[in-house]
Amino acid sequence: MSLAAFPPYGAVPHAHVPRRLADRRVRILAAGAVAAVTAAVSLVAVLVRPTTQACGFYCGPHVEAPLRAAATYVNSAHGFSIDYSPDDLQVSTDQPDLVEFQAVNGGPIGFRVVQAASLDAAVTQAMRRLPSSSFQDLQEVGPVRGAEIGYVPGKGTVWSATYYPSDGGGSSPVRIAVIAAQSNGLMVVSTMVSAYDAGNDHAPYGLSDDNVFDYPVSNFHFPGSQ
Repeated sequence: MSLAAFPPYGAVPHAHVPRRLADRRVRILAAGAVAAVTAAVSLVAVLVRPTTQACGFYCGPHVEAPLRAAATYVNSAHGFSIDYSPDDLQVSTDQPDLVEFQAVNGGPIGFRVVQAASLDAAVTQAMRRLPSSSFQDLQEVGPVRGAEIGYVPGKGTVWSATYYPSDGGGSSPVRIAVIAAQSNGLMVVSTMVSAYDAGNDHAPYGLSDDNVFDYPVSNFHFPGSQ
């Protein structure tokens, strides 16, 4: 569009034109504008900054302090390996299809190579292996949200139970978590048994040993994934 398209305008008398602002006042106004913009940008950055969300269960090691020196278990029969903290766990069973760790101050965690029609079927089979004489009053708590082994997505379920030791000692409430995952043709199911803790730190599953178990579950290496 050309300038000729705009309607003509009359000149404004010189006496009606405001005088230019003094330099000092301009500087003050400019500084105030910059401060306002900076404050607005900072507020937006705070509002949109992502917040930490509770992972619930097995989203990786809880790195709240320098990691302790880890040991590595290697299964020669199937080619998988597991990093674990020897300060927290000790190998109690070492078989071609099964390795079990015993927590120094807690319950056991096992990793078993299985063959099943699906991950859900593998979880069900693992629960059926538990001796009914020791684990009674089984009640399903719910699925493990974001279940994974070695960061490979899987399926998992948590149960509550009453544990009766074989030596005849007193019974106690426990939580049982079972997770299954498959990678590179290998299906693995991990079973964890822990004392029940109703504290919020262990919600929503109540496994008092969740931090101890989290490390080997997250640092499980399927064949070909190292």
